[in-house]
Amino acid sequence: MRSRRAGQRSVRPLNCGVRRHVKVISSLWGERVVIDEIEVHISANGHGRVAIARRTDGLFCIYVHGKWTVEILRQLKCEFGDDYSEKWHTDKTPSELLYQDCEPLQGVYGTLDDARREVRSILDTGEADVP
Repeated sequence: MRSRRAGQRSVRPLNCGVRRHVKVISSLWGERVVIDEIEVHISANGHGRVAIARRTDGLFCIYVHGKWTVEILRQLKCEFGDDYSEKWHTDKTPSELLYQDCEPLQGVYGTLDDARREVRSILDTGEADVP
């Protein structure tokens, strides 16, 4: 965990390049897609998940996932199981569901540092937070 300066949000990076998670999933069109997660960051409230992935051309892209609270899911009359977790820290969603029909954010990054700067921007603006 990195130190927090005044006014800065707490970010807990997971995986941080130490152990990479390569996910092979099927897309909507039946083709197999490889998601090579390099780093995963969780927002301060635990509801946002921002992943840096390496593309097949060696460049980087960013995926953002959010978790709704149980209260909001009930208000929207959405079904969810007893094992539903509101926070990414305890989520056990299988990779094939996590990236199913999910596109990366617009933008391609030439270096990991460029992608990290964008992730910090996403987390600092609250763009990844879901109520």
